[in-house]
Amino acid sequence: MSTTTPPQFYTSFLSRSDSSIAHLTRLLSTPAGTDRLLSTIYYLSRLIHQPLESALQARLLLLTRTIASKASSALLPGETLIASIPASDLPTSLRTLARAESSSKKIAATVSDFRAFVRLWGLLGIYSWGKSVYVSPPSDPLLKTIAWTQVLACGTYQFLENNAYLAGKGLLNWSGEAQKQLFLWSCRAWMVHVMMDFVRLARVRALRSQKAGAEADGEKEGKVKAAEERQWWREFVIDASYAPLTVHWSTEEGRLSEFYVGLCGAVASVIGLRERWRACA
Repeated sequence: MSTTTPPQFYTSFLSRSDSSIAHLTRLLSTPAGTDRLLSTIYYLSRLIHQPLESALQARLLLLTRTIASKASSALLPGETLIASIPASDLPTSLRTLARAESSSKKIAATVSDFRAFVRLWGLLGIYSWGKSVYVSPPSDPLLKTIAWTQVLACGTYQFLENNAYLAGKGLLNWSGEAQKQLFLWSCRAWMVHVMMDFVRLARVRALRSQKAGAEADGEKEGKVKAAEERQWWREFVIDASYAPLTVHWSTEEGRLSEFYVGLCGAVASVIGLRERWRACA
């Protein structure tokens, strides 16, 4: 019986691969698309690091107890066993687990540093955002106030983070404690932005309800409103995912474990990445 793969399979596979690569290229050609992808990688790395670390510690503890139990019968009263095991002598599965744990931590650290470096130019984008609000402000007074508050909050966040990042690289003369405070206050400014976005979403929903009560919907209008509703919920879930992170990073000790930091960030990042992916279709 012949098991030869038909040529159509290779043609279809190559076509799909080419389309996916072209799609990914379009995604990475924009700063927003690149940041969404890197954000997803960063938070997924943090999400899996803690379970990997816990599993590694459990395996090492089991190995230690096994060695101790085997050696206890050969020890004299009062003697202590001090053992050193070369990494090459560890079980293959344990070495693989250790490499995975270490890699996930290094990936997250590398991506975080790169994203912070790229955000050094973020103030330019915030300036353009503020200019657009000035030139074409929202007609609703509350939405206008929210927009300006968010512009100022994001500008403050970016300015403080830039100072903390550059000081951490030794380019600015801030002490270690000052760097910590800069970072904390930058995250608090980010928290203001996220909190104001909840207010914005509530106002948008209220205005939409008023408009819906005054107008009759046709088929086209119904589709538009359905799309707007889906977009509203996407933005709400992203804000709800980022909100715990803003609180966590606004306090010196933090409030979340690394797993929940990764989980919250991954939810927001994956939703944002999906939107950018669709936009690049």
